[in-house]
Amino acid sequence: LIMCDDMNKIIYLYEGKKASTKAQGLAEIKKYEDLEKDILSKHYPNFSFERRLTIEGGKKDNDPVVSFQLDENSVVYRKSEFI
Repeated sequence: LIMCDDMNKIIYLYEGKKASTKAQGLAEIKKYEDLEKDILSKHYPNFSFERRLTIEGGKKDNDPVVSFQLDENSVVYRKSEFI
């Protein structure tokens, strides 16, 4: 998922994972550099990029890289870019 915050000039790049595969998601977002450099930066000059995770399941995860979580009890936790 890619979201654009025009007002703050930020492009958010999200990888969705289950809580049990969070580590895999963290490894995958490290590979987004080519997408940022070769495609997005050409269309969105002067924007910064934020790589984040959305996760499903598990207990509340306070890791700053997790922007959205639907935990094991169906409680939603979200960071400011989702408000």
